[in-house]
Amino acid sequence: MSSKLLTTGASLSSPPLHLYSVTLKKPTAFIKSIVGQFSGKRSQDIIVIRGSYIDLYHINKETEKLELQLSYNLFGIIRSIAPFRIAGSSKDHVIVTSDSGRVAILDYNPDKNVFEQLHLETFGKSGIRRIVPGQYLTVDPKGRAALIASVEKNKLVYVLNRDSAANVTISSPLEAHTPRTIVYDVVSVDVGYENPIFAALEVDYTHAESDPTGVAYDELEKKVTFYELDLGLNHVVRKWTAPVDKHSTILLQVPGPDGENTLPSGVLVGTNGYISYRNMNQPELRVPIPRRHGTDPTIAPPTSIVSGIMHKNHDDFFFIVQTELGDLFKIELEHDGENVIDLTIRYFDTIPLAISLNILKSGFLFASCENGNHKFYRFLTLGYENGEVEVFSSKNFTDGEINQYPVSYFTPKSLTNLEIVHEIKALHPLIGSQVLHLDETQDIPQIYTIGGQGANSHLQSLVHGMDISEIVASELPDTPIGVWTVKVTDIDRFDKYIVFSFRDRTLVLSVGDNVEEVTDSGFSLEVSTLAVEQLGQDSILQVHEGGIRHISSSKNVSEWEPPQGCRVTCATTNNFQIAIALSNNCIVYFELDDEGQLNEYEDHKELPSAPIAMSIGKIPEGKLRSLFLAVGCDDSTIRILSLDLESTLEPLTMAALTAPPNDVLIHSMFDNSYIPKSKNGSVLPLPPSTLYLHIGLSNGVYVMSQIEDITGQLSNTRKRFLGPKKVKLVPIRHNSQNCLLALSSTPWMGYMNGVNYEMTPLVCSSLSYAAGLSIAQNEEAIVGTKDNLIQIFSVNDVGEKLFQQAVPLKFSPRRFTKNSFSSYFYVAEADNHTQIVNSGNPSLNGKTNGHHDNSIKEEFKELYEDLDRVQAGYPHVLKSWASAIQVVSPLTQEVLDTVILDNNEAAFAIANCYFISHEREFLVVATSCDTEILPKKSSGGYIHVYEYKDKGRKLNLLHKTKVATAPSAMIEFQGRLLVGMGNLLSIYELGIKQLLRKVETKLNLNTIITLDTQGSRIVVGDVRDSITFIVYKPVTNSLIAFADDVVARHITSAIMLDYDTVLAGDRFGNIFVLRCPAAASRASDEDDYGGNILNQQGYLGGTGTKLELLAHYFVGDIVTGLSRAALAVGGRQSVIYTGIQGTVGAIVPFATKKDGEFMAQLERQMRIHAPPMAGRNHLVYRGYYAPVKMVVDGDLCEQFGGLPGSLQDTIAKDLERSVKDITRKIDDIRIGSVF
Repeated sequence: MSSKLLTTGASLSSPPLHLYSVTLKKPTAFIKSIVGQFSGKRSQDIIVIRGSYIDLYHINKETEKLELQLSYNLFGIIRSIAPFRIAGSSKDHVIVTSDSGRVAILDYNPDKNVFEQLHLETFGKSGIRRIVPGQYLTVDPKGRAALIASVEKNKLVYVLNRDSAANVTISSPLEAHTPRTIVYDVVSVDVGYENPIFAALEVDYTHAESDPTGVAYDELEKKVTFYELDLGLNHVVRKWTAPVDKHSTILLQVPGPDGENTLPSGVLVGTNGYISYRNMNQPELRVPIPRRHGTDPTIAPPTSIVSGIMHKNHDDFFFIVQTELGDLFKIELEHDGENVIDLTIRYFDTIPLAISLNILKSGFLFASCENGNHKFYRFLTLGYENGEVEVFSSKNFTDGEINQYPVSYFTPKSLTNLEIVHEIKALHPLIGSQVLHLDETQDIPQIYTIGGQGANSHLQSLVHGMDISEIVASELPDTPIGVWTVKVTDIDRFDKYIVFSFRDRTLVLSVGDNVEEVTDSGFSLEVSTLAVEQLGQDSILQVHEGGIRHISSSKNVSEWEPPQGCRVTCATTNNFQIAIALSNNCIVYFELDDEGQLNEYEDHKELPSAPIAMSIGKIPEGKLRSLFLAVGCDDSTIRILSLDLESTLEPLTMAALTAPPNDVLIHSMFDNSYIPKSKNGSVLPLPPSTLYLHIGLSNGVYVMSQIEDITGQLSNTRKRFLGPKKVKLVPIRHNSQNCLLALSSTPWMGYMNGVNYEMTPLVCSSLSYAAGLSIAQNEEAIVGTKDNLIQIFSVNDVGEKLFQQAVPLKFSPRRFTKNSFSSYFYVAEADNHTQIVNSGNPSLNGKTNGHHDNSIKEEFKELYEDLDRVQAGYPHVLKSWASAIQVVSPLTQEVLDTVILDNNEAAFAIANCYFISHEREFLVVATSCDTEILPKKSSGGYIHVYEYKDKGRKLNLLHKTKVATAPSAMIEFQGRLLVGMGNLLSIYELGIKQLLRKVETKLNLNTIITLDTQGSRIVVGDVRDSITFIVYKPVTNSLIAFADDVVARHITSAIMLDYDTVLAGDRFGNIFVLRCPAAASRASDEDDYGGNILNQQGYLGGTGTKLELLAHYFVGDIVTGLSRAALAVGGRQSVIYTGIQGTVGAIVPFATKKDGEFMAQLERQMRIHAPPMAGRNHLVYRGYYAPVKMVVDGDLCEQFGGLPGSLQDTIAKDLERSVKDITRKIDDIRIGSVF
């Protein structure tokens, strides 16, 4: 059955092809993290690199959580990053190396909340090459110089300084090249204010390259070399070199002299099994890295250091290092000032494996984890109080080889010295994804992903929305039809009352230490309330159908009644003004005088149609009144009336709507693009606000228009469909800014994110009514009602558009699938070199496999049973596979069943298959036995067939079939099972005792990795031979390849867009679209026997027909999942892709050719006027391996809103559009398909 990616009016089958790429979630894998005082304040911030993004996190002192302050796309592959501070400066700057071949110096401007480029210096070719510097970066501790090194040969040293205008500058590079030398690590040596010295861990392979016997290679000597920058002579010399262990991988800086504090300087060298201290004119000190108790040293490999950090506080310092198992060790040096006397190491704690470790002066440790969530810890102690932990000293390991001494052991424990205070949620490594609509409470499909490694694996559901924190939940005696919150006086900090309106009465709750009903508030409780407001200084207003009730602070009540025969139908108020609509279509306007009395405007305004919604809006700061009244009428119109003294209730403008309005709201929002200007030393405290008219229609459409301050005219109108229910609008506050809550089938929150106005749903049940609430627990809470339930909550992580929920898995997931009759996922999991140990989490337990455990001694196994598996991982066992099949419910967030595989089998593929011969579905799992990755080999494979039991909650093994090669891809095909094994493509039928092979063909491929089908057509993706189109001929029972790609691409994921078109991703981060020529496609279907195809003469080592390349684009992440879905309510279908680094993005088709051409022009203008800050050419970046074709970079286009106003005007002039037209077009294209 053929299906189309695009809706009517934008078909992929109609050339030319125009696509739009947008990122929905940035990569979550951090490449490196650094700490510094980047804001110029005493507090430290954290900067992380994720993919092409540079992010700055600020530490909230009250909550002790990390808050994202700024995220900027550099459009390049960031290789390294380091902080530095020029002498005399009060803040840290950032030096960045990337694939641009340039070194960039960036500065964070906290007033503008932007990174600014201070300097950009070219030093080499673009791209990532082994002889182009940039892979390694280190800066002198005094900020005087930086060394940039390549993997091989080249090293450049830059002198950092200031010019006459106090601007940061860098000198021309000084070369420190060493031919035929491979560099493993570099670090600066702290020598105080003497000439800067840099240490490099390197190997000279000159003799090994010319020795064919390999003897010279075995005798290679790794050395630590000190390079000195002579500031007087302005050149670099090799000052000292010494041999180190050939397995050494990491260098750590030892503090040197600093004023009155005399410290030893030098470096720590981390190698397999031990750590050594090295410095000029000082003897080597060594200390072994302890192993976990019970580890057999004759089988398990030596422990090595993978990351570390030094923390210095005046004259005291220590190191925290981490091993490949996640164990943290504290290293200390005993010294007499210039000479190190002793080197000691002790076990500190165990945390997930980290790429970078950062210690903050405020007592926190940040770990950029290799997989899973990034951790933010607080130091509880520094390890001195724990007398049970053994300290190992270098004094006991002075002579001979280190491996001649008895092995040092330690016992890993749960967190003792650290306490986790915050996590940054992550998806990496993201192995696979599917987009399905399983949660019926959501209006759009959800994204489900599998990822992680070992015990830190998970199945995650990503829902478009922001998380909430519930404060109070309770029941009401009836279903309310309105809710308000109100203070008693205008200077109150917190709300006093919550008022609920029912059809024939009103309920008032007092808010304080307790929430309780009150009857002496002055409200009329026998009527249904239409509006409530705190009026003037100390009075309260209640509007109901029978009139207005004005309650003073002394509980004196004055009332106003409408003319006889009329009733109040709707009302709107602020602290000074009131407007009500009567049943005779008249508008009555009131203002509060200086004595606190309501004065009625003598002339009533009669409208031609019935008013059904009104809004005045809050009084602008510095003004006496709001100047506009918005009235929505039942004839599907919106009217703006003047409230100016000289033209009260006179019409200013009218606009037609597509449906009757359900609610209107005049609400101002801060313009975050405004930059405060200093004037005579003073800074304007607040940016100006823009007045908007928000309209909620009865058909579920939300409309927002800007109100001109003087004329009241409406402009810059935007629309968005929120859901099938009518829209109710509520003003709220968040982060001290005005926001909006729009209630439809799902609650939506509108807010300013930087310079853009965005709307994101809340992850909670639908609400009928809501109001902002200020209480002692949270000054920016929300109270909402649904039926007779009341809920008080607050919104978390505003700006994060995807809410994550994770279900822990037992091992590393490989593939997952789903059947048609349940909402459960079936996950194939496998880990190499792993022993199964029971966890405290029952959902992670299962039967142990039958493979012999030869690494952990029996008497020590109980030491590991109580450990947190996510924290400590599983014990390593060489050549042992731990594998399982788990049944997971993403809706209830639980594991329902776990099947442990034995006999050293590992599951690598899984599929749900409907066998037409049995007329039901089965779960099929492909396994491999005794698998070795490098070189790739195994003792064979099996295909397991499981029956679904208990409506899919349980699995029962039906049988398993022995196959020669482990299957790597499986899919249902015409009621049978299609299997890819190596270069074999087979079709199996389900037998009683095993699978029965019906068809098999050998393809001119390497390893089949993906399969997709439509009708009789099969699209095969190969691990290094791209895409091949195959047709199944039932008459001859054969599989025939009839079209393939001209380029040998390394496929990782592929999906058919229609019968002739496929979109795929490769291992180098490219996404491309291929299409089979129409003539070849027709011929493959018309020939029942396939004779014409078989007689075609092939060329380029493949078939006679070659696929056409329609689009090509570099996304910067290895694509691991592709799905088709519409992620916007009523939106167009697009392709959702996920990457191994945790990236989630979308390839969106343009609705019209005109839209595609306009956005391509905008992209060209952005490349010219706003080039990437790290110096990378944007066009070259997006065409990294092949020229970009027919895809517009939406991430670059969306940076338009953050440009300075003058630059926006220049681009708009070149495009012959207004700035508002451009921003509206960018928003419309995005929200028309995704979010």
